[in-house]
Amino acid sequence: MRASIAIPLLFSLAACADSTSGPPPGTRGVVLASVADGISGSALLADEGAAVTTVWVTLQGLAPGVAYSGSVGRGSCQSPGESVATLVAMTTTTTAGSAVTPNVPDSVLQAGFHIRYAKPGVPPPMVACGNID
Repeated sequence: MRASIAIPLLFSLAACADSTSGPPPGTRGVVLASVADGISGSALLADEGAAVTTVWVTLQGLAPGVAYSGSVGRGSCQSPGESVATLVAMTTTTTAGSAVTPNVPDSVLQAGFHIRYAKPGVPPPMVACGNID
């Protein structure tokens, strides 16, 4: 994992944990590599029980004022398929941002799916993507 991507993931993990217990049990990380515009980041998947997960996404390299849409899709970043879950969109006044989406079904946060963010357009061009292991 490149250091520039690993560092935000570590900060995301630390932000979601208290100083004594570390990340919640069942927490997984996904690196969101740049697909376009130098935008990259990480996603933290925290199992909430009852077959749902909270997804925390942090991105850097964003254009201020642009609304980036997020989703979970079938397939991989290399061969993306249909969107199966919507993640909270991200619009910032700076070049970095974060979004939290609760209650994402566990069934779409497994191997064979990916997390992606896209900028406005028709179809929306993907800017960052990470395969879920």
